[in-house]
Order: sequence, then C-alpha cells, then structure tokens
Amino acid sequence: MKKNLAIPGTLFQMGLFTVLCISCVIALMRKFPALHDINLAQSGSILSLFCTACAVIHHIWWDLADSVTDFGSNFVIRRRGKVISIKLEEIAWVGFSVQRPPLVTFHFYHANIFGKEISFIPVGETWQIAIEKKSSIAELTNHRLVEAKKLT
Repeated sequence: MKKNLAIPGTLFQMGLFTVLCISCVIALMRKFPALHDINLAQSGSILSLFCTACAVIHHIWWDLADSVTDFGSNFVIRRRGKVISIKLEEIAWVGFSVQRPPLVTFHFYHANIFGKEISFIPVGETWQIAIEKKSSIAELTNHRLVEAKKLT
C-alpha cells in the first residue's frame, strides 16, 4: 500500500511564498495610499518590518516535508534532500492544525534527523481541515497507531 500523503513543501515554500510576499506589498500599497507619500526613512522602517515578518513566516514553513509516502508499516519522509524511513511504532501521535496552509504533524517518540516532529501539507485535505476541523490522514494514522499498540 503506497500512498503519497504530502504536497511538496519546497514547492510551496519557494513559489507560493514569493507570490504571497509580493501580493502583500501590492495590497498594502493599494489599501494605504498614504504609503506613497512617506519619506525614505519611514519607508526603510516599514520595509524592514515587512521583511522581518516575511522571514518569520518563511522560517515557520521552511521545515515542511517535501514528501511523505505511506507504505503501510512505515513512512518514507523526504525534506531538503534527506530521506528517512520511519516505522509506524516510532510515531507517538499525529496532529493537525487549521492554519493556512493546513498542516499534519507526525510527533516521534525519539528525535531523528528531522527532530521530534515533522509537518507536511496534506494532499486533498485543505478544505476538509478548514471547514470540518478534522484530518482523515491524522485520524487514520492515529487509529493505526492504537491498533499497532494493541498487538504489542
């Protein structure tokens, strides 16, 4: 049973992040015409504040997995050229968040090359998480974790 669970994080981080930043600048300029009349010192302060905010957002999204593939008893996770195979028993629990973009997070019992957790943008669950406040990937994986613990 091989199933891809993640939208490539790098694609989102590189492409959409750049478009998002440019769109924010354009929206600010249109919404606040007074920004056209500010002097150079003020615009430098505003620009540095905006760049700081963009850097924080970029840092939050930078750790997304590029791919998560479910092979039944294990998951193969790729991020920035690193690949790791995680057994189902190594996952403590699976959570999700309703932020934009919605994320599913695997929390591990022990730290690995990605740390104690790894997040990814789930395939096909964007609206389900936003509207229904649930993730079938998180629910099914947590159910599999409970079943695996019963067997041991």
